Amino acid sequence: MYILIFIVITIIISILLRVYHLHQVLESQKKYNLKKDGVCVLNHIFSNSEIENMKRNVEDGKTLMVKEYIINSKKLQDKIKKLLGSDYTFHDYIFSIKRSQIHTCHRDYNGDFFNKAQKYPSYTIILYLENMEKCLEVIPKSHESLYYNAINLTDPTEPILCNAGDIVLFNANLIHSGAINMKEDNMRIQMKISHKKDHKTLYFYQKYNKELDKKNITSKWSKYITKHVSCQFPGLGIFTQQYDFDVTKKASDKSSLFSYLLYGDSQFYNLKQL
Repeated sequence: MYILIFIVITIIISILLRVYHLHQVLESQKKYNLKKDGVCVLNHIFSNSEIENMKRNVEDGKTLMVKEYIINSKKLQDKIKKLLGSDYTFHDYIFSIKRSQIHTCHRDYNGDFFNKAQKYPSYTIILYLENMEKCLEVIPKSHESLYYNAINLTDPTEPILCNAGDIVLFNANLIHSGAINMKEDNMRIQMKISHKKDHKTLYFYQKYNKELDKKNITSKWSKYITKHVSCQFPGLGIFTQQYDFDVTKKASDKSSLFSYLLYGDSQFYNLKQL
C-alpha cells in the first residue's frame, strides 16, 4: 500500500515539474547554439513556394528529386559550411515522414556514441514542410555524454518551435523526441550530414532512401505517457538502442518488438524503400 502511494505521489510530482519546466522554457523564448546545446534552428531556408513544390513531389512519389534539391541548395550549403566547415557533406540518405508521430526519446545512430571508429560528430537535419505547434523536443547538452540526464525527476525535454521551410540541425548524440501535435500527420524530411572521413564508417546510412507512411495507432494519452517515461529515463535507451542499432545496421529498420511496444504495430518501422 505504501509503495503504491509513493508511486502515485512520484507521478504527480513528475507531472507538476513537467508543467512548470515547459512554462519556463516557453517564457524564455530560448535561442539554441549548435556547439553548446547540440541543436540549432535554421530559419527560412526554403520559401513557401519551394515548400509547396516539395510537398507535391513527395505526394507524387518524387521524393528522390526532393533529396537532390535539398542537397544542392546553395543557401543550405552556405549555412552548413559556416556552422560545420567545408569537410561536412550529405549522406546519400533521405527519410521522408509523410504521416505519423515518432514520440519517444532517443539518440540517432549516426552519433559517435554508437560508432567507436567515428572520428567526428555527425548531424541530423529535419526539414519541416508544414507548420506545427512544436517541431521537435530535445534535452540540450545531452550530446556531451552518453550518461547525461540518464535519470531525471521529470521529462526535461524542451520544445523547439519552427515553421514550414525551417530546418532543425542537431548533433546525432543529442537526446530528442518528435513533438506531439494536435495534427498527427505533419510532413517532414530527415537527412544526415557527416565529416567526409566518417562516411565509410557510417556505411549503413548510404543509399538509404525510405519513407514512413503509417498512422501511429496508439492513443494520445499513450503517446504522452510513453514520451514522458522515455524522456524522464533516457538511460534505459542506452541498452535498448544498442540492440536496435545492430538491427539497423543489418536491415535498416528497428526491431518489431520495439515497434509493437511503443507504436502498437510490429511493422511500424518496416519502411517503404524509395
